Amino acid sequence: MAKWTLRLTVMSLIVVSYFALWQPVRNGWGNRVVYPVLSEIAEAYPGATVKTSGRGVRVTRKSVEGPLNSIVTRPPAGVKFLLPALFVVGIAPDRPWWLGFFAGHILLAVLVALSLAGFIVGLTFFGYFGHGVQLYALDAYSLGFPIFAYVKRIGL
Repeated sequence: MAKWTLRLTVMSLIVVSYFALWQPVRNGWGNRVVYPVLSEIAEAYPGATVKTSGRGVRVTRKSVEGPLNSIVTRPPAGVKFLLPALFVVGIAPDRPWWLGFFAGHILLAVLVALSLAGFIVGLTFFGYFGHGVQLYALDAYSLGFPIFAYVKRIGL
């Protein structure tokens, strides 16, 4: 019975802290962290524009032809963090694996922001890389980490 109490307590704390503490920080990610840094870089490179787009940041390069001349970054650790983190806590409440999972989401968001900085500078590859990380690597991480934690927990 104690394990279920621990599970429910940690899961409740994660949900409450997600909405009460993390959402305000997450909402300011684009406007207060990424946008000032990228707009400072874009001032030195006139072919790029940086605008806020909801909670994210949109970077556009006029010199790039095709569908990927504009990239939008989203704030880190959204629902793709919350639901798998609750699963990880459900299978291993006594291990703080969800903190590593959270750190991975933050690192992927920083990687996307750095890629957008490279895209602004004129390295188109970094735009494609950041776009791919945001679309595919983040989803693969969000789905793969809980599976890894489950396999580790059952001892395979």
